[in-house]
Amino acid sequence: MSFMMLGGADPGKSFEAEPSCLNTTATGHGVEIGRDKLSVRYLADGRHSNDVGSVMANRPVPRSRCIYYYEVQVVEQGDAGRIAVGFADARFKLTRQPGWEANSYGYHGDDGQKYSSSGKGEEYGPMFGTGDVIGAGIHLSRKEIFFTKNGVKLKTAFRNVRGVLYPVIGLHSKNESVRVNFQGPFRFDIEGMILDEKALQRQALQRIAVDPGDVQALVRGFLSHCGYAATLAAFDAAAGGPGDSFPPPVYPPQGPTGMEVESGPSQDGIASTAGNMDVEQGGAMPTAMDAAQGLSNGDAESNGTKDRDNDALLLRHEVRNLIINGNVVGAIQRIRDTFPQVLEAGSGFEVVQFHLYCQHYIELLRQGHVSQAVSYAQTTLAEIRKAVPMLEDALQEVVALIAYEDPQASPLSHYLGPHQRERVADVANLGLLINARGESSSVVPKSALERCLQQVVVVNRQLLEINGGGVPLLLSDILTNE
Repeated sequence: MSFMMLGGADPGKSFEAEPSCLNTTATGHGVEIGRDKLSVRYLADGRHSNDVGSVMANRPVPRSRCIYYYEVQVVEQGDAGRIAVGFADARFKLTRQPGWEANSYGYHGDDGQKYSSSGKGEEYGPMFGTGDVIGAGIHLSRKEIFFTKNGVKLKTAFRNVRGVLYPVIGLHSKNESVRVNFQGPFRFDIEGMILDEKALQRQALQRIAVDPGDVQALVRGFLSHCGYAATLAAFDAAAGGPGDSFPPPVYPPQGPTGMEVESGPSQDGIASTAGNMDVEQGGAMPTAMDAAQGLSNGDAESNGTKDRDNDALLLRHEVRNLIINGNVVGAIQRIRDTFPQVLEAGSGFEVVQFHLYCQHYIELLRQGHVSQAVSYAQTTLAEIRKAVPMLEDALQEVVALIAYEDPQASPLSHYLGPHQRERVADVANLGLLINARGESSSVVPKSALERCLQQVVVVNRQLLEINGGGVPLLLSDILTNE
């Protein structure tokens, strides 16, 4: 059963390393790179077309960017000012100017022309020399290369640019000297350009019509999938949804935070001590047993997976709330009363059992029941350890909580936070959902909303591959940008 690991940290964003300096292990003819690995001087005479002194960045342009940009300051234009700025692939001959070779692109200072895969240039922009700052950028989403001069953007130089490219600077007359800037700050407002591009993308997204009914269906499906029965009922009441699909919102009372463990543990090492849950509004709240019986009593429409999920919703709702409120004993008892298979040995739900039992251990420590926690670890946790060897590291961390006088102030304090209970509730909910459907425990079900987001991410990755780069879709960015 492929569920999340107990207490796992949220994955952070990872980005490609960017060019930071010049590659000093391979250079063109007659160049001298300074100790800072950013300054370059041409010392040869530059008499022939194959004695150019080109230098390349230490890393390629990161493909996970909307726009990549760097600048070159011309310190001294030398005898002829034959300085070129641009990009090239890893096979580029460093004794040639960028733009002269295949898969290379350059803007040349001595004639202001642009070059691509040819020794013959095309009219492009102004010439440049001593004191000028020339910028080179790749708009990866559009597959375009552009240049700037002294902070002013010139027109697009090249389109349909593909492949992995490196920043390249070429020098070809005596005493030419430049300094490269990979990190900024830059003369050109590249950050402003990126913000403008993001604004255009948001505007394009906002022009796409989405049926509100589809959005509501996705939200309803997600709430049902996760077992948020009360929230779903409240959502239906507010949104005018199918109010007869679920009972009106009923909120179970807060589960007890302290748990007494009797001397005679049950099969899973936890006493069956869950109490009854009454509803103040008059009348008993439907129990988890009532919900489970709905699977076989024919009250629900025989409409496939959706109805089976709906029937188990109240149970999943109860179990989630019990876990969130620290009553793991009550949660386990509810599961035992309704879907005992989830707690049986060899059922395929050992990961669910592992999370529940570890959480009970954590709750014992939270309440100061240290001796009971020790006994529980030596019995129940020792048994479940054999069933889930892949979670050995997580188990050791959980058990190690007992070594700290104040676990709340320990390096493992995240196990005592609200997110930990939420993780365990999620795992229990998935286990019950799978069992209610009668499906294999090796398949983790996804809500329609999750599948929709997965499809968006897959399409984005395929487009990045087709386009040769661009901004990867980060769902966290979507959530923080309204």
